[in-house]
Amino acid sequence: GETSAEPAPTGGDIEDEIAREIANIKSKSRPTLFRYYFTTIECVVFIKCHRMIDPEKLAHFVFEDLAKTKQRKTRYTCRLIPAKVTTSSKIDAIVKGAAEATHRLLADDVEPATFAVAINIRYCEDIKRDDVIPAVAAPLNARHKVDLKNAKYTIVVEVFKSICAIGIVENYNTLRRFNLMTLFDEPEAKASKPAPALEAESASGDSRVNDVTA
Repeated sequence: GETSAEPAPTGGDIEDEIAREIANIKSKSRPTLFRYYFTTIECVVFIKCHRMIDPEKLAHFVFEDLAKTKQRKTRYTCRLIPAKVTTSSKIDAIVKGAAEATHRLLADDVEPATFAVAINIRYCEDIKRDDVIPAVAAPLNARHKVDLKNAKYTIVVEVFKSICAIGIVENYNTLRRFNLMTLFDEPEAKASKPAPALEAESASGDSRVNDVTA
């Protein structure tokens, strides 16, 4: 009987197939480093890093570079806050997430240092600042000392709606609380401005936290 044979591939077909294979290999060898997540909150953007990227080191590198070069490299970004742990905005989950984010500060080879807690709450009425601060700071109080003005480590807690992002940064106040809008201000000009009432109250009253400005 007669047998049917598939037509031999042309040169163009072979080239297209090779191109597809190469594109597929490249897509697998180049992981997506950053993913954008919609937060439904105006002016708040959440970007997830690939596991090979440490968000705390990345954010610190960015601000150290900006502070050194004095060159604005973004037009619309106001603040850049790294998150080591993300969890729900329930108090128990926040405390557990903070313990996970700060566990390295309790290692035996870590020298006692100073720390502070910076918290910002958006669109979440269930969480109160005065409930979160002592719970997050409690595990660290036995080993480290609170310092609002010049803390070596700052635990940043950002709550927005049902999500909480937690990270640890160094030189938080020196780098203007990671605020791009004030990073390039001259110290003399900043010192001449009256301090906001909330900051003055925190500095004189609550010895456990330094509020985050949005």
